[in-house]
Amino acid sequence: MAELRIGKVSSIDYDHGMIRVVYTDRDKAVTKPLPVLTFNDEYKMPKVGQYVLVGHLSNGTEAAYVMGTFWNAANEPGRSGKGVYRKEFAHKTGEAYIDYDGEEKKLEFHGDNVSLTGADVDTVGDTVGIEAAGAATIKGNTVTFSCSAGTITLAEIIQKLG
Repeated sequence: MAELRIGKVSSIDYDHGMIRVVYTDRDKAVTKPLPVLTFNDEYKMPKVGQYVLVGHLSNGTEAAYVMGTFWNAANEPGRSGKGVYRKEFAHKTGEAYIDYDGEEKKLEFHGDNVSLTGADVDTVGDTVGIEAAGAATIKGNTVTFSCSAGTITLAEIIQKLG
């Protein structure tokens, strides 16, 4: 018979996506390394000591998969509410995340160092702001400024000021 159990992460094999789970209600029995569900190749291993849900298959107690963590008093969401989607990337809540508020229609990316990389990256909006507490850098082979009054390159601006 298939069975769901709650246990605590006792050790982690990061390279292979496996963890060992201790069952405190079963004389502190520790499992063999168990695979963690990927949810379409997403990788974020739980912390040692964190509670996880384990699904044991009907073909024996050794055949099992760690289904994931769950919210509880020791693992509360960083933000919650109607229309809120939040994805924490770090183990410390609020360190690195994506947060969407459906009521305000606001999407926020947060991290100490955020980088967007691609062959062609566009930022489009009714209003787009760039603000830096320190230095701001715009770098490219050609930098062009365009508005309803016309278009000018950075090289042309420097030449006119020159």
